[in-house]
Formats: sequence, structure tokens, C-alpha cells
Amino acid sequence: MTDSHYDPHLEDDGAFRARQAMRYFSTRRGTMVRKRMLLAFVAAVVVNVIICWSLALFSDASADHVLVRSEAEEQLDFVFGGQYQWRQDEAHRPRGTTHTGRLIRRAYVSGWTMEEPQRRFSELVLKVGWPFTTVRGFVRRKGVQVEYDGCIPLRQNLGEPDEEKILPLQIVWPGFVINSTLLAIVFIGLAALVGSRRD
Repeated sequence: MTDSHYDPHLEDDGAFRARQAMRYFSTRRGTMVRKRMLLAFVAAVVVNVIICWSLALFSDASADHVLVRSEAEEQLDFVFGGQYQWRQDEAHRPRGTTHTGRLIRRAYVSGWTMEEPQRRFSELVLKVGWPFTTVRGFVRRKGVQVEYDGCIPLRQNLGEPDEEKILPLQIVWPGFVINSTLLAIVFIGLAALVGSRRD
């Protein structure tokens, strides 16, 4: 018998009241579940950002891979538009390093051009997040000219720009949403586990 044709007089008063109570409980419980899921996602977003920024602040990612000359030159061409000829002498040739950790990914590439031989061109990239990148930042230099893209400087080292410390602020939305959702699922699972133990 469908709800639209339900007649409470066909059941005794106790059964009718029990049915109405179950409906009310289900509706209220559903609202609570939705609120908890929303709170879990908001908390996951906050924790996700705090973790990424903390990693950027307190972790020094040492290079674990040195780029060969062709790789460094290709990256410089990509960053600066392929409009320069790069010096190839040993002291000024294109060079770079990368760190490909699970939480922090950092890359640095630099070189001197034939057109402006006294200016070092370089880019520092920092990406943070797991399993996907949550935030990232870029520092591009042309001699003393510096551009901070999606980040703010925390510690500058003009002599060795690859050792500069930055705080990445540019959100990578696909990774940000996926990572926050995974973290929210963990929070919901922990809350359910705690609630079941209390019951």
C-alpha cells in the first residue's frame, strides 16, 4: 500500500504512531548525516591546506635527480618561450635538479643566454600535496628581475636561487578537491567508528 493512499484508520493507533515516528526519525537522521558530511569536508579542506603549507614551511626538499643538459635546456625553452640561445660553456650551461617526493615535488632549472650573457635565467617550482598536487608556486628570474607566480617568498637566496624557500598559494583544483574528499572520507569513517564504540 502506497503512502499516497495510506489511511491511518486501517491500523490501530499504536502502529500509526510508530510509523509516524519512524518517518520523523529517518528525516532527522538524514539531515544530521548531511550536516556531518558537510562539516567533514570543510574540516578536510582546512586540514589539507594546513598540512601542505606546513610541509612547504618546515621541509627542505633536497634534489634527488640532476637534469642532463638537454632536459634543462628544454625546460628553459618552455619557461621562457624558446626565444633565447643558451650558453654551452661548462660554467654557464643549462642545468637543473628535481625532487620527486610523494608529498613535495620541487624543481629548479637555470642557464645563461647568448643574448644577455650577464643575466642568469631560472625557474623554481614547488608543488605540494598527496596523492595529487594541492597547491603550487613558481619563481622565475631574469638576472635581478624576479616574478613570484602563485607564491610568496619566505627566504631569499640570490646567490643560490635553488635554495630559496617559498609558500605556494596557487590551488590546483582537481587535486585540491580529490585530496580533500579523500581526507573527508577518513574523517567520516573515524567519526562513525567513535560513535559505534560509544553506542
